[in-house]
Amino acid sequence: MMRRLFAFLLLGALVFVLAGLALLPMRVVLAAARLDRAGLSAGHVTGSVWGAKLSEARFRGAALGTLRLGLAPAALLTGSVQLQFSTQGAGEASGVGRLLLRAPGLAQVNATVPLSGFSTPIPLRGSLRFVGVSFRFAKGRCVGAAGRISTDALSASAASLGWQGPDLEGPVTCVGNAAIANLVGEREGVQVQARLALDAGGMLKLDSSAAGLDAAGQAALGAAGFVQGPDGWTRTDQGRL
Repeated sequence: MMRRLFAFLLLGALVFVLAGLALLPMRVVLAAARLDRAGLSAGHVTGSVWGAKLSEARFRGAALGTLRLGLAPAALLTGSVQLQFSTQGAGEASGVGRLLLRAPGLAQVNATVPLSGFSTPIPLRGSLRFVGVSFRFAKGRCVGAAGRISTDALSASAASLGWQGPDLEGPVTCVGNAAIANLVGEREGVQVQARLALDAGGMLKLDSSAAGLDAAGQAALGAAGFVQGPDGWTRTDQGRL
């Protein structure tokens, strides 16, 4: 008798919690997850945790268009807290994926993000493309990473740079504590490498290098703050998400 009563009370409590979650506004979840501190903003937020719309969404100034977010029900059954997202906007970012909250990271992101809205050392055009990109952190370490990232920034920005560089592409992997995207490309004897590292604390580091540059390439990268050394032209940038 007592077991049945306990089971009934437990089931009632579970239903109460789920009902409360269903009515919880998404803006409360966004504030609790501190996504605003990471640089996510929106002109207007409507909907609950199961399905919400962020109008005029932006990430660190870059337009994302209309962003749709919602808790992933299947993930909750395994004890994981994940936000499914999708975004679509003319001339803006487009893509789908999942944001991991308990063990910070991303899962199965397929997206195209224009570079024109970001502040970069070079006035870049073109976009970043994510194909099946996933990474997650646990206890301060990168414990899983997959997918590929590519960009046509150096070729799409030829007019503004006065020089056309190669397209870059590379895998996302775990190296020590960080998730690493190591992008490389070559065009007409010019080799360019961009190594992007992200740690569990949100620290970003970008090490860029180029070799085999002609006079136009040297002038373009020199004006962008690259320094010439024995192994070519290099620049390091750091920041925090």
